[in-house]
Amino acid sequence: MTAAAARPAAEEPELVRRTALPIFTKSLVDGWRSLVGWSVGFTAALSLYLPIFPSMSGNSQMQDLIDSLPTELTRTLNYQHIDTGAGYTQSTFFGLMGFLLSASPPSAGERQRSAATRNQASWNSPSRTPSPG
Repeated sequence: MTAAAARPAAEEPELVRRTALPIFTKSLVDGWRSLVGWSVGFTAALSLYLPIFPSMSGNSQMQDLIDSLPTELTRTLNYQHIDTGAGYTQSTFFGLMGFLLSASPPSAGERQRSAATRNQASWNSPSRTPSPG
């Protein structure tokens, strides 16, 4: 047997694929279901709200109603420019999404991670360590 045959073949180094944005790519791969869900939700909300604008834009009764509201409420709801397309979108869609994002529950993945952290913390607590003896 020759020395070359006795030596194991040198292992080829494994190719590592590098991306320009590794953290972004990892987040996108891990949360693709959430991304699809939020995209469908945003699209559904836009398709419900935006077709209503033409019926509201030329309506003087709507502007009279907005003018009758207290100024602070109009500013808070961002209704001062509701008669324009951009103002309508800002006050209805983006106002709703801000509320929805602040009121939405954490995702299932986040609940699993926090439960795993709690379980690990309780397992490592001093009361769980075996007593000597």
